Amino acid sequence: AQELRSIMDIANQARNLRKSYAETSSKFYAEYDTNMKDLRSAAGKLSGTDFQLDKSDIKTNADGSKTYSDRLKNAISNVKDLVKEYNETSDFLQSNKSLGKGVQQLSSDFSDTTYKADSYAKMGISVDAKTGKMKVNEDRLARALTSSPAQSEAILGNGGLAGRADRHAQYAQVTRTPRTT
Repeated sequence: AQELRSIMDIANQARNLRKSYAETSSKFYAEYDTNMKDLRSAAGKLSGTDFQLDKSDIKTNADGSKTYSDRLKNAISNVKDLVKEYNETSDFLQSNKSLGKGVQQLSSDFSDTTYKADSYAKMGISVDAKTGKMKVNEDRLARALTSSPAQSEAILGNGGLAGRADRHAQYAQVTRTPRTT
């Protein structure tokens, strides 16, 4: 009777462990999928941004303050949204990298923005060398967007930051199952 009770206890513990794993896995994948979907959406918006801006999109008021055109506000908003989503996704992967080699590799891929740091800096986007997190300086971004539309599109658009973010998220969606050690 004692042996049967021990076997039943082990079976119950195993069932509870499987249930806990399923719940944790489900929660992880829900957040993972949301992060990738949101990042791809933000990347798509930035890729579709009209970068044909010029100095007339920034007005200097009598008091010295600046006013941006709606087109420039939209472009700035799209850049800031992508940077926010990218940083959030990178943070999510970083906090879950202990789940296995797959998540660890994605975390590393997402945090490696430093090799483009000089290009991003031209656009008013600083990159933390340690974490890879990006930060937008709105005034510098506005000046960069209006002084060089072609360069802005090359650095930020489909061939630049937006394209890179979309490719990372797309790859993450395709390889959705985190590999274990």
